[in-house]
Formats: sequence, C-alpha cells, structure tokens
Amino acid sequence: MQTQLSTTFSKLLLFIITSIFISCDPDDRMNGEIYSYEVAIENTTDEDLIIKGYKTKDGIGTQLPIPELTSVIYVFSHSLSETKIISIPTPLGSPAFGFIYPGFETRVDSITLQWANTEKGYYSNDNNTEFWLENKSSLLNIEEKDIIFIDDILIYRITQEDYENAHNLE
Repeated sequence: MQTQLSTTFSKLLLFIITSIFISCDPDDRMNGEIYSYEVAIENTTDEDLIIKGYKTKDGIGTQLPIPELTSVIYVFSHSLSETKIISIPTPLGSPAFGFIYPGFETRVDSITLQWANTEKGYYSNDNNTEFWLENKSSLLNIEEKDIIFIDDILIYRITQEDYENAHNLE
C-alpha cells in the first residue's frame, strides 16, 4: 500500500510540474500583436536584377561542399518586384523594427545580388556583409532606415548608384 501511494504521489507531482511548464510561455512575443506589411524591392537601374539566396551550411553549421540555391527573385529594370506580405511582432517606427526579406527567411544564409548579363553585384551572408550595398542593411536583416513607405508598401530600393559602385563578383 505504501509503494502504491508513493507511486501515485510521484505521478501526481510529475503531472503538476509538467502542467506548470506547459502553461508557461517563455516567448511572450507570440502573445503580442502581429503587424503585417506589404514589401517589395525596387530596381531603379537600367539593368535587370537577379537576387539569389543560398544555403551554404548544414543544420549544425558545417560548410557545404557546394552552396545550395534555395530562392531567386527577379526584378526588371525600372520596376518593382512582386509584393510579398510579412508578419512581424514589431511595428514600423519601433527601434527594434526589422525583417528578413520574404523568401530568405528559412534555409538561406547567404545572398548574391547581381545585375543580369554582368558580373557586377553584391554578396551578403549571416556573418559578414562587407560586399553589400554601401550604408544599407542586407536583405537578411532589413532595417527601417533602408526602406521607404509608398502606397502602403515598404520598399527596399536598389539605385543606379548601387549599380555603379557594385563589386566584380567573378
């Protein structure tokens, strides 16, 4: 009888502890308000733009022998890319505002931005952005200072000056 009571008490105690842990949500961001925005990339240059997202590391951080292409965005000259929707826990105007451009959220740790029919462009990864657009945040971590708000769309603009200052990616 003593053993059965002890076993029942242990199960009850384990159930109570488990219930407490399950009911606690350590990530309160999921309980807060979510803000949705339309976003796009604008190419104001005279050349078409190709943006490619790559996975260069496996799940434990080991470098892959060959980068895996996971997403591609085309933006024709003097045009806006297809608009996408983002949903984030921080509103526009907040110091913590920022987002990853849609299509690059999962499995992408490096991006190339290259003008079609040229070797000119930029490169960014989650560790180093030294070959990215001067004074602009990467598409892997877009900051509010690098977007403009036109017709209810958050726009990340690529300019003719960006094209002229681009690196040779050969």
